[in-house]
Amino acid sequence: MRIVFFGYGELGAIVLRGIAPHHEVLLVLTHSVEFSDLGEPDVELAAAELGLPVRYSATAREPDLHVHLRELAPEVIVSTNWRTRVPPEVLRIPERGAVNTLDALLPAYAGFGAVNWAIRNGEEETGLTVHYMAEDLDTGPVITQARVKIGVHETAGQVLGRLLTEYVPVTLEALNRVNAGYQGKPQPPEGASFYHRIGVEDTRLTDGTTPPRSATWYAASRIRSSTRGRRTGGSGSGS
Repeated sequence: MRIVFFGYGELGAIVLRGIAPHHEVLLVLTHSVEFSDLGEPDVELAAAELGLPVRYSATAREPDLHVHLRELAPEVIVSTNWRTRVPPEVLRIPERGAVNTLDALLPAYAGFGAVNWAIRNGEEETGLTVHYMAEDLDTGPVITQARVKIGVHETAGQVLGRLLTEYVPVTLEALNRVNAGYQGKPQPPEGASFYHRIGVEDTRLTDGTTPPRSATWYAASRIRSSTRGRRTGGSGSGS
């Protein structure tokens, strides 16, 4: 299919490299290296290696960008770790819609830091969801998911490392379903939850102190937050 790719950071580069051999990538839209002081050139470097055209934007709200996207006439927009909300008028441009790959098992753990929150809450599994993007973040119909078990003593870094291997397969599977006309499964209200960005206050005990392990958990969440896949959208990553 003809694709415009929205992405940033390590996760964006992984998915871009994975889908480019199978689909026609018309344009890569990414944030500048200086965006939000994150300093991650991964997507632009991957695009250069693949010989793909690149454009930079913080919000995808520029009128001339919208004109450009309409001229390209993509069948689908693919978003991975796009860091701002994608405007509704952009989501309406592609013929088959826009999809986002998010590191959460929607409808649970929408928002930010899903893996970290899942571990903190004692969940036994986490995973990835590829969903159609809607105006409200992480609310669109689910196309497919990949599940990963959380070991009793595993850290967020270990779980995220295993999740990395699932991004490309689950995104390619979703694109095959989109190409076949699958409209996705609406997310049920039951089991839905939304989590905010992790702050150090989320690790404090009732006496106001921060135990060493919680401090490490918080630091890891800060490190990995730059690779989040949603509100992309982002969905972090999109919508």
